[in-house]
Amino acid sequence: MSPQKPPLGTQPQPPIELIDSRLVAAMDHPYRSHIMGVLNQRVARPAEIAMELGVETNCLMYHVRKLVELGLIELVKVEKTDGGRILGHYYRATARPWVEAEEWKQIDPKDQVAVTAMILANCNADMRSAVSAGTIHGEDNVIARIPIAVDSAGDKELVDLLNETTHKVLDIAERSAARAGTDTGELTPFKVHLLHFESPGPRPLNAGIADQQGDL
Repeated sequence: MSPQKPPLGTQPQPPIELIDSRLVAAMDHPYRSHIMGVLNQRVARPAEIAMELGVETNCLMYHVRKLVELGLIELVKVEKTDGGRILGHYYRATARPWVEAEEWKQIDPKDQVAVTAMILANCNADMRSAVSAGTIHGEDNVIARIPIAVDSAGDKELVDLLNETTHKVLDIAERSAARAGTDTGELTPFKVHLLHFESPGPRPLNAGIADQQGDL
């Protein structure tokens, strides 16, 4: 007998480590990356995700099946009518769509380039979509660009801070999902982007001065 699936709306199990090169390769596609992002936020049907991407459901299902095969997502519910007609399949993520700092070091450098390119492409797509829809101008939105110069200890502090922030953001999402239960209409989708990288070239003259909209 197969194990009973958890009810719709429950939270995913602790994420598996995303250090296997096959799993990294699986994320090297914008559709699969988007699917993982959505299913880490909520339980959803492929038809919903296909609509968000503007593609046919049949096209998206190839990538859904691939992620299922790799153990990155799982089926949690099949919705049927009283007569038994299937209305939809609901999935959730079983792995996080990002890589921890220590895991990142274990990934082949050529795969690192592909994953980074995929993440940046998704960030660009998120921002284009928000600008087009006008949601980028939300009253409580936070948009900040902060060029700074730090020593090695300061760099380590930044890495620790951003890693901690990432987990706190996810904790907030999990608590929100728990409060909403199966009523996902109570949840508002947001995109949180965190970038930290060494700037090429000489130290900027305005290091430490932030270009900012909103409150930090």
